[in-house]
Amino acid sequence: MDNASIRVAVKEWLAESADGRSSPKARAKWGAMEQWRVGGVTDFRELFRGRAVFSVEVGGWGVSGATKMMQLFKGCAAFCADLSL
Repeated sequence: MDNASIRVAVKEWLAESADGRSSPKARAKWGAMEQWRVGGVTDFRELFRGRAVFSVEVGGWGVSGATKMMQLFKGCAAFCADLSL
């Protein structure tokens, strides 16, 4: 994924499911969010900002190339996932 495609994928994924857990159409198109290969993404700014609930484990994402992660989860009132590696 790259900076543009991850934003489209997240938008489609969360449009189908309020907490991100059950998104059959998005999963068919993009694969399981937990397993996305995000090595080409440098800008994660505000990716999940304002999502009331977010419950997908993204701790396995390879974000070593990230240069911008400001406010990634800002406004997520209920974050129910593990971010540890």
